[in-house]
Amino acid sequence: MGNFSWIPFYTEFANKLLDYKNNQEELIKKITVSLNKANLRLPNNGSAGIPEKSIDPFTVMGLFNRRITYKNRIMLISALKEAFEIEAKVPDGFDGIPVLNNLKSYFYFDNNNDEIKNLWEFFECAITTKDLDDVFIKKMEKVRQQQGIKWNITMGLFWINPQKFLNLDSTNRWYIVECCNQDKKIFGTSQKNGFNAKRYVELIRSIKKVYLDNNKPKKTFAQFSYDAFGRQSDKYPFDRDSWEKALSDNESLNKLTKIIESLSGDNAVDTQYNNEVIDLCQRVFDSISDFNTKSKYEGAKIRVGFFENEDNTNKYSIRDELLSLYNEKFGDEGTVYPKNLILYGPPGTGKTYSIKNRVETISGEKYDDLVKNGRLKFVTFHQSYGYEEFVEGIKPSTDETDGNGNIKYSVEPGVFKKFCDENRWIEKTEGSKDYPINDNPKVWKVSLKGTGDNDIRKECLENDHIRIGWDEYGENITDDMDYSAHGGKNVLSAFINKMRIGDIVLSCYSSTTIDAVGIVKSNYRYDNKFEEYKRVRDVEWLIKYQEERIFELNHRKPLKPPTVYELKISADDVLRFIEKDSYTKNSNPCFFIIDEINRGNISKIFGELITLIEESKRDKVSVTLPYSGEEFTVPSNVYVIGTMNTADRSIALLDTALRRRFDFEEMMPDPEQLTENCDGVNLKELLRVMNERIEYLLDREHTIGHAYFMESDENGDGHSINSLDKLKDVFKKKIIPLLQEYFYDDYEKISLVLGGQFVKEKNVPNSLKDKGLGKVYEINLPENITPDDFICIYNEDVNNGSNEGTDE
Repeated sequence: MGNFSWIPFYTEFANKLLDYKNNQEELIKKITVSLNKANLRLPNNGSAGIPEKSIDPFTVMGLFNRRITYKNRIMLISALKEAFEIEAKVPDGFDGIPVLNNLKSYFYFDNNNDEIKNLWEFFECAITTKDLDDVFIKKMEKVRQQQGIKWNITMGLFWINPQKFLNLDSTNRWYIVECCNQDKKIFGTSQKNGFNAKRYVELIRSIKKVYLDNNKPKKTFAQFSYDAFGRQSDKYPFDRDSWEKALSDNESLNKLTKIIESLSGDNAVDTQYNNEVIDLCQRVFDSISDFNTKSKYEGAKIRVGFFENEDNTNKYSIRDELLSLYNEKFGDEGTVYPKNLILYGPPGTGKTYSIKNRVETISGEKYDDLVKNGRLKFVTFHQSYGYEEFVEGIKPSTDETDGNGNIKYSVEPGVFKKFCDENRWIEKTEGSKDYPINDNPKVWKVSLKGTGDNDIRKECLENDHIRIGWDEYGENITDDMDYSAHGGKNVLSAFINKMRIGDIVLSCYSSTTIDAVGIVKSNYRYDNKFEEYKRVRDVEWLIKYQEERIFELNHRKPLKPPTVYELKISADDVLRFIEKDSYTKNSNPCFFIIDEINRGNISKIFGELITLIEESKRDKVSVTLPYSGEEFTVPSNVYVIGTMNTADRSIALLDTALRRRFDFEEMMPDPEQLTENCDGVNLKELLRVMNERIEYLLDREHTIGHAYFMESDENGDGHSINSLDKLKDVFKKKIIPLLQEYFYDDYEKISLVLGGQFVKEKNVPNSLKDKGLGKVYEINLPENITPDDFICIYNEDVNNGSNEGTDE
């Protein structure tokens, strides 16, 4: 028996939703508040955007029946319980529940009021009807004709009442055919004999009679779904050893991509691929760290399921959930999101804004949370940006000297290298140890008397400190002392003056190994209780008497003879090194955003990293960085997304190396984002006509983006401006200055774009009249401007569009 504690909550919540049928704006407010509490957001519905005034109840139910983590699901349901005053307990099990694909979680295609109205009426009928009568069938069939509605509507009905409604996701469809003696043709999609609302009701009655009514204790359709999943898992088990061996290389992953890309709910795949697909599905499944269960499924089973294709018995159709599973990890419609992408287009087309939606879709997390957690970094390229800022460089340290009064120079990581290093690893367990390191800890090599075992080393490890010598110089050390006899000036300066509380020390055991790692806990002191090696600092040993090979961590360099010197190793790397069993490769997507990528010198900025960012070389190919000598690779979980304004520089002029390694996605002006009534002005036509003229007079790369005519709400979501004052302000501050830049103050061409009402000829001074001089123009944007002034821009083209190519 499964855990069906979800049923009381789902049933009560569905009934509560009916109260908001005629108050959908309030409903949206409540679910938005609940989503925020769960650290989630209302998904974007493609071109329809984020709902503002209307939403259907099935989509609302789907918000906590998508592929989200168990933790997030519980948090959201808890928030909804509070917001809607639900009495039922928060469930602790969700057995038998079908879930939506995150990328197809809406039950309507756009914000068409009729579509949403039909869904509400059907929802109400489904809750209130006692019998699945003709009224129910009629309303269901009406909804089924809407775009975006398929088997998902039966999932929605099942959420409402699993006592009454049968879910027909592909697991249940397979189970009905294989185990309930139903003809597989019942689920055909032909126009004449395809599955419809009437057949759905007949099927419910048939399954209910065979499966529910004849069982004691009585079962529900929730148990039916749970049983279907169990039977399918048993029928298609997985041999973990086989797929791990078969899928250990990148070639197999590429094969997975090709197979999955060719599949959808009704597409077929040759039977020769059966075993490959099943095995490859396991690879996809195991790559997802959090699935829609309390924890990872036990064992190595996954719901895959095949059933014969009607037209060809030698082929099989793969279930929708496989594609959804692939989408969840690798992208939309079976397409892998590129790790290197450049969005390009004219100014104001929403390139930077679209990045927000893109990263939230890929990660499933909020943009602001990604920034807060260090998983998103935003930089802007410019002409003087270089390798030193991006990868690594030698930089002066203004607060330190080399002991002779000279400024000290050190190798510092650039913004991209630092971002990669910080997001390369992740802790396997929640929480982190609170090490007493300082804000900018350095890592020091310390020799305790020498290499190998000795009495000083043993004493230091047992009594939690480090000691060095040069006792002959006495307690007080100054720069002007004579060090010629015994040396040690730089070592003493490092130990006494440069080492700080909170720095990390590595106890050198040999040229390639250490035997202890500690954190400095005290300032320097001279301790006369020791007969030798009187210079002391207290440390907290994190590990000791544990010989570890340090050669690779030290960039494949041996430890050098000086007793004390700074190592070019980061503190994070040292801490991960000593807790290597607590860390694993970070698979969470991280995003490095480069604005105005075309304004920088790519070869100068990327250097050898231009090769490493290729997807096939991520985490595999390394280079030795020139300044630090460190071996460096680009992690596979880092997405590099750039934007470029084609009005600044043509894409044809881009560095060839960049073009080969990045995917390019064009973003052009989209007038459909704008309103047709901005105090009487049709902004769609206004933008379309202006851009037609600019493209003719200049080129398409200098057209005007729709974003100039949009504004953001309090949630950061954009919508069209809708007042004459705002439109006038846009023209005054954005459009006209942009056109002046485009046409180099050629006002005759600006007049051709905007019309004569916005550009007027200036009066010629009397002294220059009749001199045969050219005309002089100025911008005319009067305070008492009317909607007609803007309408005139596009009115002539719109009205005369049918007369093109004819004589007047």
